[in-house]
Amino acid sequence: MGWFWGSSTSSNPSDDPLQNLDPELRDFLRKESHLQQPSQQRPQKQKSAPPTAASPTTTSSPTSSAEATRSSTTDASQSPSHPPVPPQSLYQDGRYAHLWKTYRPLSSIESASLSEPDKLRRIMEAYNDRKSRIGEAALENCAIEQIALHDCYHNNGATIGQRLKLCTDERRKHDRCFTLQAKFLTALGYLAEGEKSEAEEERVQMHADRLYHRMLVQEGESKKALEEGRKTMGAKPILSGEQSAQSEAEAEAMLETQVARMPPNLQKAYRDGTKNAKSLAQKELELKLLQRRMNVDRSVSAEVEKVMKEEKRARDERRERGEERIGDRMRRWFGSAE
Repeated sequence: MGWFWGSSTSSNPSDDPLQNLDPELRDFLRKESHLQQPSQQRPQKQKSAPPTAASPTTTSSPTSSAEATRSSTTDASQSPSHPPVPPQSLYQDGRYAHLWKTYRPLSSIESASLSEPDKLRRIMEAYNDRKSRIGEAALENCAIEQIALHDCYHNNGATIGQRLKLCTDERRKHDRCFTLQAKFLTALGYLAEGEKSEAEEERVQMHADRLYHRMLVQEGESKKALEEGRKTMGAKPILSGEQSAQSEAEAEAMLETQVARMPPNLQKAYRDGTKNAKSLAQKELELKLLQRRMNVDRSVSAEVEKVMKEEKRARDERRERGEERIGDRMRRWFGSAE
């Protein structure tokens, strides 16, 4: 078949495989491929003289071209003059910046179209959703207690004493685990400070579980020392991670000093929460929990206040433009615009 390739075959494997093609087709393939055939590369290596300082080489390999491109891209990204792009862009070196000029996050677009009650409802939904997710994480940390309670309820290996007491001990152990795990998670800032990655949130969850079991060990040691008539060791703070050599009385005095600086309502909450506390670690946990809740309440209050100010500014602007709505007028009449 002698159309493009001809009838003859090359006996030497190093010959140019394109030599029997139509000249126009051969030139086209060589032009589009940007590659040199092996038969052409060898003579060039033999004929070409080594590059000198006076006659620099003008040809560059694809690898060097790619390195040059990356270098120029890196220089552009380090240059302070390159246009900025939002963090949503996959190219933080300034590429496609003209496409991101009018970009607005979906959350801001949705927030602009929401009314004031809808914005306040979203804030409360986020607050309640965080509490719900903390409860789910606490249940995950109490998986062993859940299994023991489930087995006792379904008589899988339960003793006669457990059946007669209706699994009271297992239920109390499970309920205490859930309550304290949720407190540890809240005190450690689980799902609180901004947006953390899933790996970071998981580390906080695992740390809360470790602290809970460390507290159980301390309570067991204190109980055993009390039964044997021995003096307990120095107080060991759980959340601070520091071992204190002071006595429990001195440690409790330090806690009381911190409690005295809190508002009266939080002091009452601390007294109620530590009424049945079994250890100094649990009292410390209650104090840290109240401090964390106070910070969360301040954050929520700041978000609500921000929404109220934005809505008031929007109402004032509509009034200045002569576009005041009926709802705006009613809020101004009844004195709720402030």
